[in-house]
Amino acid sequence: MRDVLEDLFSACERALRACEAAGAEEAEVFALARSTIEAEFGVRDGEPHLLGYSTARAGLAVRVYRAGRLGFSYTTDLSEKALEEVAKSSLRAARPVEGFKGFPCPGKMPKHGIFDRAIAGLTEEDVISMLRDLVSLEAGEVKVSAAYAGVSVVHFAIVNSHGLEADDAGTFVGASISTLAEGSPERVPASAFRRRLSELDLARLAEESTSLSLAFARVEEAGPGKADVLLSPWVVAELLAYAFTDALRADKVRLGTSVLKDKLGQPIASGAVSLHDDPLHPSGLCTFGLDDEGWPAERKVLVEKGILKGFLYDSLEAARQGLEGGGNCIRWEPPTVDTFYPRDYRFRPGIYPTNLLLAPGTKKAEELMAELGDGIYAYRSLSGFGMAPSGDFSLFITNAFRVRDGEIVGGLRELSLKGNVFDLLKHVEAVSSEVEPLLPNMAGFGMLMPHALVRDIQVAA
Repeated sequence: MRDVLEDLFSACERALRACEAAGAEEAEVFALARSTIEAEFGVRDGEPHLLGYSTARAGLAVRVYRAGRLGFSYTTDLSEKALEEVAKSSLRAARPVEGFKGFPCPGKMPKHGIFDRAIAGLTEEDVISMLRDLVSLEAGEVKVSAAYAGVSVVHFAIVNSHGLEADDAGTFVGASISTLAEGSPERVPASAFRRRLSELDLARLAEESTSLSLAFARVEEAGPGKADVLLSPWVVAELLAYAFTDALRADKVRLGTSVLKDKLGQPIASGAVSLHDDPLHPSGLCTFGLDDEGWPAERKVLVEKGILKGFLYDSLEAARQGLEGGGNCIRWEPPTVDTFYPRDYRFRPGIYPTNLLLAPGTKKAEELMAELGDGIYAYRSLSGFGMAPSGDFSLFITNAFRVRDGEIVGGLRELSLKGNVFDLLKHVEAVSSEVEPLLPNMAGFGMLMPHALVRDIQVAA
């Protein structure tokens, strides 16, 4: 680990000198290295197939400021010649920027990244063995159609012209399984991603997928109309990850394009809804001690018991609005590029949450299911779906279940939920006491979501 950090800091310092030599008034360098081991199981031509593989990559990005213009560029080549070229190319790419008051240098940076040496010590053989253990948990009439296991280790470092030198590191482990019951029209997945190896429960994953697959074998039509729905954490995450989160960006509020632009201090959701950005959460998939420009991580209250309390800022947007602070400068990439950590040097910084948390309630998911009574359990949805900036959505539920008297009695075929996410939040009756750490596709940040009980959602079949 020390060697990795020394290499990152060395590359950062050499790149910083190259930027200054090229004529930058100020410069910032962000470097990241990650190593990943993954294993996949599937069935091809009727035969089981298992494959393990390892990948590693590293690179850095620079931002430079000169004469009212801000530029960005990145490289995976850390030779002196390449660093000189990336410095020059970032200056050539510079565009006018308003309100820039310098890259941040908040002082000594604490480390809060979750680093599990048990994960860091795993080999490819260990990960393949983990996957075999997961696949072996299939039972009876239910067969495994696909499965996955993987681990990842991330190190990053940031330096700038003001003397900032900061770094952090983290570990990740995850697994998923999809099972198909005899007579079922659709397989049912279960997945979990954690920061510590001891927190990943393979048996629970297999049991969840298996029991729901058996229920899905008894499938019926949903029928159109309104219904009471229990939303799983995965579905809640999909609904909140796009238009709603985008509306919390301070730059969108300033430009007048946010639906929430005049709502500060007003109710925008039911009293059951409290939303925080918590970059220090002990289970967060993006829990680290700093954001991607070196600002210290701190918890932010965005919505408290339905009342809008604040917005998300990076240091540049804070300066534009005459404020001190930041903390939400994120270099995001689609999680479809990296399963575990959706940030990378190749992407321009922007304003996003770190770990968006829908604060948990007091009742377990099973209790909310009982309170639902007769309705629908929306378990999994189409990932990365489109949503209008207004929040209007039509979300296809890939796995939905009929609930009667608080119990799942069968599956529902080809069901979509329709509505507006800002209106839906006003109809949240309760949320569960457990939260699930997630990375929604195309969101670029972590989320910690509970189950949510919502009344009178429009259902299209």
